[in-house]
Amino acid sequence: MNAPHFARAATVAGLGCLLAAAGCSRVPDVVKIGVAQPLSNGLAPLGKDMVDGARMAIDEINAADGVNVRGKRVHLALVVADDQGSNDAGDAAARKLVDEDVEVAIADLNSGVSIHAAPIYAAAHIPQLAISTKPEFTRLGLPTTLRLVASDELQSKALGTYAAQLPGASHYAVVD
Repeated sequence: MNAPHFARAATVAGLGCLLAAAGCSRVPDVVKIGVAQPLSNGLAPLGKDMVDGARMAIDEINAADGVNVRGKRVHLALVVADDQGSNDAGDAAARKLVDEDVEVAIADLNSGVSIHAAPIYAAAHIPQLAISTKPEFTRLGLPTTLRLVASDELQSKALGTYAAQLPGASHYAVVD
């Protein structure tokens, strides 16, 4: 996923935050959006792209004087955590975002890390927006787990349907 696509995801996250804030009795001045991504291993370039995309979206929203929540201008703030693409570091990143009082977490790049950290976000009632493709992520049944892309099951069906319609092709292979 490239930065512009992730920027849209961050914008969706910001809107989700604002909806949550709109239900509060007191509208905050700043809504914190958490982003947990791998920033210090082999996947760091992808994680940094995601953080940059979120930062771009937040900067754009704030440059337009934030958003209006019940008549009050609210700005967004970015809180970043390095999940290192591992379950243990992902849990630590989730706890950091919870401790920083984020309203929503855009976390994580890896399905395994997202699945492992999901109960931490759920316990804190923080929506977790993830690009996790493993079906197990939403099968956890947690009300705070939200998938931003189709699951592996749906993607494979879509690819198979597309391939079957290609003229002249009769044999296909799946390489994992």
